[in-house]
Amino acid sequence: MTINQKYLYFSLHQLLENKVHIGHKNTYWKRQTAAYLFGVRKSICLFKLKPIFLYAKRAVSFLEHTVFNYGKLFFIGGSPEINYFIKQLAEGQALPYTIKLWLGGTFTNWFIIKGFLDSLNKHSFIEKRLQFKTKRQRKTKLKQYAKFQDRLIGFKALPAIPEVIITLNAKYAKNAVKECLSLSLPVIMIADSNIVPLNIPYFIPGNDDSFESLNFFCNLFKFAMKEGKAQRKLHFLKPCIFREHKPKQVKLKKRIKKAHATAMKMFIKKIKK
Repeated sequence: MTINQKYLYFSLHQLLENKVHIGHKNTYWKRQTAAYLFGVRKSICLFKLKPIFLYAKRAVSFLEHTVFNYGKLFFIGGSPEINYFIKQLAEGQALPYTIKLWLGGTFTNWFIIKGFLDSLNKHSFIEKRLQFKTKRQRKTKLKQYAKFQDRLIGFKALPAIPEVIITLNAKYAKNAVKECLSLSLPVIMIADSNIVPLNIPYFIPGNDDSFESLNFFCNLFKFAMKEGKAQRKLHFLKPCIFREHKPKQVKLKKRIKKAHATAMKMFIKKIKK
């Protein structure tokens, strides 16, 4: 089965059941989301089901391709409701995530922050820093280091800047999304009627507040990651289909080298004569 056939397992009826089409009040809506809105009922914006279905299928297929190509994923939380789902999703797939408040410039100054995090784990680094300081200064410095470690605890598992970032609510992770877009990193997120999703490449218009819709999207992302890993196994079982074997090119390179060497020898002999 192809990717497009697999992702038809969630229907338009399931989107209705999980309250994905319900948006915010019409007082908070943005004009840029008018293309995805069906109308207003009792001062609440309602999304069209077809764009939700198409955009979700597009984002999920991209997620599967990144997992298949060993892409690094990173999850960003925000409010306590979203943090619960992100924690479950990330820990279930053994992936790095952050729930704490976003520290500005984590990805733009990544090498400095990563080096500082690695050095914080070593006791010798902290001892050297606090060697010639008073007790009071030591206490304050240790508190600062503890806060810094607590805020960036999710980044310890990251070896480098991730290839794809996933958020369930862009309003709470606004600074993180801005930073990722400045570095041209692809972001997968749910965009409600109070968010402008123009610059975001892989957004899904829909409800980002209710328990049912968040649970539905989490299951969707989980399914995509599992499918990506399953396709990876097929890749190793059938290496002739996916891997490119080029033994002829190697032979050609050797022949060219030999021909070049003989031509050089002939040229040197002619010069000597």
